[in-house]
Amino acid sequence: SGGYKSIALICRTAARTDDLYKHIKDKINIGIIRNDDEEYRKGVVAIPSYLSKGLEFDAVIVPDAESYRGENERRLFYTVCTRALHELHMYFRKDIS
Repeated sequence: SGGYKSIALICRTAARTDDLYKHIKDKINIGIIRNDDEEYRKGVVAIPSYLSKGLEFDAVIVPDAESYRGENERRLFYTVCTRALHELHMYFRKDIS
């Protein structure tokens, strides 16, 4: 965790967030936020992009950066990227456009 108290893996959709969480939950200590009723309490968390607005994290990882297409999606991508206070990591599976 690099000494950070809050790290978010922010995925574009809830389905992608659930999938990522299922794949890594046995490897690292990670929480998941599935709806806006759940409260974030530090540590590593997986969260869908539409729930990240208004939150801030020491570090943000965007595992599916290529999936933000179109004008509205690009605005959402901007919101996701600006959740990082200190470090931002973006991962692309395809060419960057």
